[in-house]
Amino acid sequence: NRNTLVNLRQVRSIEQSISDGYLLTLKDGSTVDVSRRQARELRERLAL
Repeated sequence: NRNTLVNLRQVRSIEQSISDGYLLTLKDGSTVDVSRRQARELRERLAL
């Protein structure tokens, strides 16, 4: 959600989620859901 700030240097993996968003796995093992709305911005920032 918009209340979560993620350091992109700490992202270990990015997977497509069922809801057309993404699931980020961080280096510490925690996961963060990225909404469909925010997925577009993430793709632009990471050039996906």
